[in-house]
Amino acid sequence: MLITDEIVYLELQKTGCSHTLEILKELYNKNSKIIGKHNTYDSIKKDDLGNFESKLKIGNIRNPWDWYVSLWAFGCQRKGRLYNLVTNQNKGKLFSKKRAKSLLREKIGFNYPKLDSKVWSKLYLDPFKIENFSSWLKLILTFGKHDIGEGYKNSEMSSFAGLLTYRYIKLYTYGGKKYAKKICSLSELIEINKSRNFIDVIIKTENLHRNILDIPEIIKQKKKMKQILKKYKEKVNPSIRFSDYRKYYNKRTFGLVDKYEKFIINEHNYKFDSIQN
Repeated sequence: MLITDEIVYLELQKTGCSHTLEILKELYNKNSKIIGKHNTYDSIKKDDLGNFESKLKIGNIRNPWDWYVSLWAFGCQRKGRLYNLVTNQNKGKLFSKKRAKSLLREKIGFNYPKLDSKVWSKLYLDPFKIENFSSWLKLILTFGKHDIGEGYKNSEMSSFAGLLTYRYIKLYTYGGKKYAKKICSLSELIEINKSRNFIDVIIKTENLHRNILDIPEIIKQKKKMKQILKKYKEKVNPSIRFSDYRKYYNKRTFGLVDKYEKFIINEHNYKFDSIQN
């Protein structure tokens, strides 16, 4: 999370957030502070946030079909929290407080069991193997109740909404972590988002530079920002994969994302063929 006197920027994973953060960090230079990564509003001390209500709150979003490909392909590079959790790459950290709490929840039955890490590892072997992506997507969105390490598959939301929507609600709403676990229907989700979403400006990954230049607080520094953007033509932290995400989908997998990410698709006017400029 990047915090200045004027803005708060929250990072939604695999939506161009690393790229956006570097740009905003350079614009605000010494007049900003960065606390953690992918932090929610509820996880940051109020003294660090300052007058949150008066600041412009900024976040990113991405075409859901592209987002799932990017998330999986990033794991194929042995990167990302999801990859580390499902393949047990964090298993050596047995004595961390977080790990201890996780083990305790599993022991007393609050969590669903994890799938065999070897199953996940095989699906992350090759970012150009389309059938591996298809199997991975089905495990994420439809394959019953199992623990992937961040509460999604244990939540009520997983029965009708996808991982992108789950993370979106957790990050961009007041009390998001609590509500993401309990929302039971799409209509309830829409109402919660309407009443509790605090984001003022959404940057679409597909039009990232153009959207940044349109941010009200940044318009005042447009000339400086244009100079900064010239330095950031290449993506930061990209996934290695086929550039056209549509190549990874068939009728079945297209339908899974269309069904489970209906909220994001409707809320941000996405279509399957929204190709990045």
